[in-house]
Amino acid sequence: MSVTSTVYVPTASTARRWVGWWVVPVAVLIAVGVAALALKPWRNTAGAMVSGQFYRIQPMDLEIKIVKDGELQAVEFTDIKCDVEGRTTIIYLVKEGVTVRKGDVLVKLDPTFLEQRKEDVDQNLLRAATALQISRESLEMQKSQNNANLEAATVALQLARLEMEQYVKGTYPQQEANAKTALTMAETNLNNRREELEQTRSLFAKGFVMAAEVKKAALDVTVAENEVKKARTALKVLQEYTHTMDMARLRNAVMQAEARLTRVQKENISALVQREADVREKEKWLATLEQRAAKLQEQLDLCTIRAPRGGLVLYASSVDRSMREPIQEGIEVRQNQWLLRLPDVDQMKAMVKIQESQKARVDNRDDLRAVVRILGVDQPVGARLTRVAVLPDGAQRWWNPDLKEYPIELTLDQTPPGLKPGTRVDVELLVDRYEQVLAVPLASIYTVGSESYVFVRNGQGVRERRVQLGNNNESYVQITQGLQAGEEVLLLQPGQGRLLLERAGVGADPLRSSPPAAEPLARRTADQHASASR
Repeated sequence: MSVTSTVYVPTASTARRWVGWWVVPVAVLIAVGVAALALKPWRNTAGAMVSGQFYRIQPMDLEIKIVKDGELQAVEFTDIKCDVEGRTTIIYLVKEGVTVRKGDVLVKLDPTFLEQRKEDVDQNLLRAATALQISRESLEMQKSQNNANLEAATVALQLARLEMEQYVKGTYPQQEANAKTALTMAETNLNNRREELEQTRSLFAKGFVMAAEVKKAALDVTVAENEVKKARTALKVLQEYTHTMDMARLRNAVMQAEARLTRVQKENISALVQREADVREKEKWLATLEQRAAKLQEQLDLCTIRAPRGGLVLYASSVDRSMREPIQEGIEVRQNQWLLRLPDVDQMKAMVKIQESQKARVDNRDDLRAVVRILGVDQPVGARLTRVAVLPDGAQRWWNPDLKEYPIELTLDQTPPGLKPGTRVDVELLVDRYEQVLAVPLASIYTVGSESYVFVRNGQGVRERRVQLGNNNESYVQITQGLQAGEEVLLLQPGQGRLLLERAGVGADPLRSSPPAAEPLARRTADQHASASR
């Protein structure tokens, strides 16, 4: 870079000839003359004398950087929330800014209401456990009674069937055989008496016996005949009536025993189902109360919030300025309300916001490096770009709806000790590097609409020249066409570019406005070509 200063001031003589009281008025007149020459609208800049500094063009390495300020944040952090249901009150709060270790108490919430509910549930739990024990004992008793009833009904059925089988296979055949035997014996006896009657009559006819013996033998025949009739009747009654009645009675006894067994089985099932249902109901109620007790105990445990990891304590209201009420002891908090943040200060990142026109330069770039200067740290720290937000930050949308800034994250290569989140940083993010290109300071560019001009030294004056611009950074812009190495261009003062173009006869198009000063012009030129590079 080469900058030369050339100032042309027309004077009659540079020798000091007079010294006196009139020196000051003469100096004022000279200054007015120089200003008049500078403001006179010359039609040609080639021979006009101009004042200012010139920049000699030489090939240079042009680095495209994004320079922004921001703040430090932790790469990893843990947010502490209130997990107690409903609303409760903070009765203890750790001091902000202290460093805690894992397991340290951070917050204590008022447990009074939960303790009262826990006592009520514990009493109901005790009653439910007693009721369940009684129900289980009743179930066991019912099972025992069911077994006894079932066994009695089963035995009764077995006895009824055995009795019927005994009658069919034993009692009745024996009775029938006895009745038949009695009939046979009666018939045999009748035959014997009839033979005896015939013999007695024969003997009576011969005069060997008396008539009384004949009558006695006839009476014996009549008795024998009655015995036969009686035996036949007994056999008939046994076969046709007694047997039928006994079989009906025995069958009925078996059917009654079977019905009794079926009824007992159904009654057993019904009673057992009722007892089991009662046990399940008691178990379910006990389980519900146990869950409530466990939940309340969990809520009571959550009233004491401990640090899940070590870190620096930050209140949520300090991180989020939009919170209506600061986090402090005595305030009422709700479930899931954010209370604290524990950032890991061993690994930090720089958070900055870039303009919408710069976002395209860093999107999908995982190779970008940056230099981060941290307030209070002597040496700068290297960093790499790790994240670019997809959507713009809306924090300032109410103040400036047209402003769109995208947060980006740069993870530090190493984190100096003692840093805290929120520390100011200045970031230089290297986006591109162009080696040995022609570039000029932004202050030398004057833009009229879509055309850009520089003013090249021409003898004692300058001559305008239209150029094509390339990439730019915050100080220089690449010249792709219109200049050569070794030429010198004028660094414009506010309003000087417009004046020189008017002298050269290049009028400003009323439809194309140009900025009145060099610094705003440089910024607009940079923005235009940043957009063009996208």
